[in-house]
Amino acid sequence: MEPKNSSLKAALKKTAKRVLTEHQQGNLVSLLQLGRHRELREELHRRLAAPDGGAGRIFLCFTPTHGNVGDQAIALAEEDFLAEHFPGRPVIEVPDLLIVGDFGALRRHISPRDLLLIHGGGFLGSLWPHGELCTQKILAALPEQPTIILPQSVYFDAGEKGDHLLKKAQAVYRRTGDLTLCARERGSYDFARQHLLGGSFTRCLLVPDLVLSLRRVPSRPRPEGGLCCCLRTDMEKTSPAGLGPRLQALARECGREFFSADMVEGHSILPAERAAAVEEKFLQLGRAELVVTDRLHCMIFCALMGIPCIALDNRSHKVHGVWMQWLSGREGIFPARTQQEALEQARRWLAAPEPAAPLDPGALDEAFAPLREAIAARLK
Repeated sequence: MEPKNSSLKAALKKTAKRVLTEHQQGNLVSLLQLGRHRELREELHRRLAAPDGGAGRIFLCFTPTHGNVGDQAIALAEEDFLAEHFPGRPVIEVPDLLIVGDFGALRRHISPRDLLLIHGGGFLGSLWPHGELCTQKILAALPEQPTIILPQSVYFDAGEKGDHLLKKAQAVYRRTGDLTLCARERGSYDFARQHLLGGSFTRCLLVPDLVLSLRRVPSRPRPEGGLCCCLRTDMEKTSPAGLGPRLQALARECGREFFSADMVEGHSILPAERAAAVEEKFLQLGRAELVVTDRLHCMIFCALMGIPCIALDNRSHKVHGVWMQWLSGREGIFPARTQQEALEQARRWLAAPEPAAPLDPGALDEAFAPLREAIAARLK
C-alpha cells in the first residue's frame, strides 16, 4: 500500500539512500508508486472505454512519469500541439509505466483508424536501451498501425552493444508498415534515414524538438541569481566534473551569486503534475543572469524565456545539433566546444552583460508543418 503521508514517503526515501543499494532503492520507489500506477491505469481504462464517435483517435504513448523535466516539457508541448492543430480529436495518453503493465489493454482497444504517436525525446539508440526496447516492443506488437515517432535524437554507440541493438532496431522498424520517424537534428535525421529506415526519404522527417513550439512559458522573473550551472551527471555528460566548482569560483571573482540547477527531479511526475513542474523549472532558471549547461532542454528553456545561455555539447551531440539546426544566429545562446571555452565566454559575458530576447513563439511554425501534415494524412 502506498504511504499517503508525503513526509513519511520522504523519510523512507532518505533512509533508503543511507542503507540500501541503488537497485534496492529503485524497488522501494516502485513500491511507493503502486498507488500512482493504479491511478494511471484506471484513467487509461476509462478513456479506452469511452465511445470514439466514429473518428480516429490519437494514442500518445510512452510519455514520462519520471522526474526529467525536459521530457515532461516535451509531453506538455505534445499535448498542446495536438490540441491546437487537431481540436476535437480524442487523445489518449499511455504513460511509460503502463507500456509494461497494461500494454494488452492498448492492443485490444486500438483500431486501424487510430493513429499511434510515440513520445519524442532522446531515447532511441543504445544510450537509454530501455526506451529503445520499449519502442521496439510497441512497433513489433502493432506492425500495421499507422505510427509516428515524434521528434527524437538517435544515437547508437560504436561497438558490440550498439551494433546488436541497431540490428534489432532495423529488423523491427523496417517491418512496420506505416512508420514515420521524426528527427530533431541533422545528425539523427541522416543516421535514421540511412541505417534505421533503409534509405527512405519519405519515412523520416526533420522537425524541431516540440518544446520549441511551447507557448506555456511564464514571464521571466527579475534576474537576481547571478550565474547558474546546470550540468549532466549521467552517461550523456561530456563536461569534466570540475566545471561546476570553476564556474562557482568565477562567479565569486566577478561579484555574482552562484547556484546550481538540475533538470531532473528526484521524484516521479504524473501527467496531472506536468504543467506545474515545467513552470517551476522555467522560473528557477529565470532567476539567473546567465546559465551554463550541457542539457538540451535547459538550453531550450533559456531560448524560450530569453535567458543568456552558454551551451556545451553532450555525448550524443544533440545539444549542438539542435542549436545548429534551429537556433543558430539567434541572440543569447552561445555554443562552447570545451570547458575552457565555456569559462572564457562566461567571464566575458559577466564583464559586459548582453540581454537576450525570448524566442518568438511562432518563429518555427513553418518547420513543424511536415509533422502537422503527416498526422493529418494518417487520421481517418
